[in-house]
Amino acid sequence: IPEYEQAFRAYPTHVRFKEFDFGIYELRPERVNWEGLELDVGTMDDLFVRRFHAKEQRGGSGLNFRWTRDISIVSLLGVGPEHRILTLWLSDGGRPAGLPPATAELFIDDRPLGTVTANAELQPYRFNIPLEIAEELSTRDEAGRLRIESSTWNPLETLGLPDNRDLGLMVDRITVE
Repeated sequence: IPEYEQAFRAYPTHVRFKEFDFGIYELRPERVNWEGLELDVGTMDDLFVRRFHAKEQRGGSGLNFRWTRDISIVSLLGVGPEHRILTLWLSDGGRPAGLPPATAELFIDDRPLGTVTANAELQPYRFNIPLEIAEELSTRDEAGRLRIESSTWNPLETLGLPDNRDLGLMVDRITVE
């Protein structure tokens, strides 16, 4: 899809093209009994994520992911008393040297879950979901809310690259098991 430059009192001088995703979802009135959650972030995740940057794919590796912002939200479905391990596959995405490390604080429904410092290699980070939170989430009709508060950096300000986003962590996958 073309996106035209927004110039003040001038005609656009260039056009960027953005990828457009289209998904069809079936919303059903009955309650679904989930067996945990396995979310491939950067693919068909639109109903689960909020305040993330757009989906991306890394080169020829086929890696799909999204960048977090300062605060990003994931809807957690499938959390029950027997599903108590939250795993996030994260990376700092090649954060430039000299910047503070890529850190994030995690919360489920405003209750602290833990902190993480990601490095350049994409790897899993595991967190135990306290039993009282898991039991509470299993009895509700609405999804739990995972909040990720990330330290960010800006490629334009730091490296002079034509990317003005504030980037936190690279997220590839989230599971609850």
